[in-house]
Amino acid sequence: MRASVLHNPTPGSGEVAAQDLLAALAAAGIAPRYRSTEEPNFAEVLEQPADLVVAAGGDGTVVKVIGQLRDRSRPLAILPLGGANNI
Repeated sequence: MRASVLHNPTPGSGEVAAQDLLAALAAAGIAPRYRSTEEPNFAEVLEQPADLVVAAGGDGTVVKVIGQLRDRSRPLAILPLGGANNI
């Protein structure tokens, strides 16, 4: 399974290293295409083919990713890494 992974490396609850996140996804059989949401062009990864979109971060990260997601037919997985996670 191919996934576009959009990650906030410094969410409210602390840092989650990109390499740790990518290793966990790969161990689950997911081929991740990674982009940090701190990069100015982070949404470009959403234009590439993928079976799944992963928003890894807090509430703000999820809102940021959904706001840029044009193809709403792809499933969205939320990895709650923030402090409140109350979306």
